[in-house]
Amino acid sequence: HVHPWNFGSEKLPVIGTFHSICARILRRDIEHIGRDRGFVIYDADDQKRLMKSVLKDMGVDEKELKPKAALGYIGRFKCEALSPKEAHAQATTARLQQIAQAYTRYQGTLTRANALDFDDLLLETVRLFHECPEVLQRYQNTWKYIHVDEYQDTNHTQYLLVSLLAKQHRNVCVIGDPDQSIYAFRGADIRNILEFRQEYGDAREIKLEQNYRSTQPILSAADSVIALNPNRPAKQMWTKRTEGPKILLHEVADEQAEAQEAIRTAMERRGNDVPLYEQAILYRTNAQSRLFEEACMRNSVPYRIIGGVKF
Repeated sequence: HVHPWNFGSEKLPVIGTFHSICARILRRDIEHIGRDRGFVIYDADDQKRLMKSVLKDMGVDEKELKPKAALGYIGRFKCEALSPKEAHAQATTARLQQIAQAYTRYQGTLTRANALDFDDLLLETVRLFHECPEVLQRYQNTWKYIHVDEYQDTNHTQYLLVSLLAKQHRNVCVIGDPDQSIYAFRGADIRNILEFRQEYGDAREIKLEQNYRSTQPILSAADSVIALNPNRPAKQMWTKRTEGPKILLHEVADEQAEAQEAIRTAMERRGNDVPLYEQAILYRTNAQSRLFEEACMRNSVPYRIIGGVKF
């Protein structure tokens, strides 16, 4: 009998996202908690359709509560590992009570359809481990060493999963940087890193402070900005590349002026023997490309968009 986590005769480490690994655990063991292993996984469109139907049955006007907004709340509840019952108990306003009611109906309909959404893949695995210690023990003995990358982007439910799996052997290595945490909007909880030391008091901490990519003026500027974040563990970035040009900060009135100024600077540099193909404009979101493109067209500057679509 080949163990489901071994591939052929060769025993390989298991590498995957939280969701893919949990889906595989549930395909094998979800029957232990009274669910059918032939479950379907709902994507975002399926979820939206289902929530639309739930709100309609509740007599809630879409202008009052959009399906997407209700799903956003439910996603946050699930990231915190809150059941519909617990969400009800914590609902302090009429709106939150309405959302908790929608959550109850939404989960009921999912169960009747033998379906799980993405967040349920994690939640049902946590429930399986809580309710079936023998199943948990089997996985604890299968995975004696656990590594988690991008730990700053994990949420509370993912933290519970790691804690349960690592409880027996306590061989857990998490890699993350609180200064790079950008997913709070989807439930990532920086406390997971900050509290790791409390849970594993005997853990060894290795700070990766040497930077190979940037020059010291860039690192010093970045450090001085991020140092203002509250509750961050201190670290001091350094590099052997001590010399480098200073960062120029140019404040402008609005986004049109920003685009115009960027193109003007590029043309000025071209005049000083820096060809256009050696210059790049970085913007934060794809929607911002439009203003830069319009500025290029107004000034007859050829350009190429990388990894996106031209307006």
